[in-house]
Amino acid sequence: VKNLEGSLEALKDTDPSYRFIYDVYGMHDNAAYYERCRSLAASMPSHVSVSFMGGIKSSETAQALSRYHFFYMLTGNENFGHAILEALTAGCPVIISDKTPWRSISREKAGWDLNPSDKNAVVAVLNRAASMDQETYNEWSEASRIKSEFVHRSEVAIREHEKMFNSAIHVNQVSEKIS
Repeated sequence: VKNLEGSLEALKDTDPSYRFIYDVYGMHDNAAYYERCRSLAASMPSHVSVSFMGGIKSSETAQALSRYHFFYMLTGNENFGHAILEALTAGCPVIISDKTPWRSISREKAGWDLNPSDKNAVVAVLNRAASMDQETYNEWSEASRIKSEFVHRSEVAIREHEKMFNSAIHVNQVSEKIS
């Protein structure tokens, strides 16, 4: 589902004048797939370093994300993508699949949503991200935080509206019982 193999395949073709460090977090539930990905990671060119970090506690996620410049996950499908929101909250622009609800984020300078099957486009974005100067990266990092704040505010507003409507429904049900 997370398409780790596709993410690794794209890294193999990145520009060797840049250094890529890709740390993979999370547990695996398919031993054969995990071994295939580990083998692929071991065959990376010298400018790409891949490490399998295992799982971490959710309370450690923000600290872990703060160590990285970009969040890279070409997932096959996400209903929401909580890890994506966590990355944006940490000011970490995302390089993600277009198979998530997070669409057109490049216009907001919060990252890119790409077709994972278009390896050339993925490689081009990875190289573009690696070539960013500090000023440009800072702009994208701040835009990522702004995007996450907007989403968090939207979630709070949705929960408040749900409470209000549920309260109104409850009051209506009580008044119908009294009648």
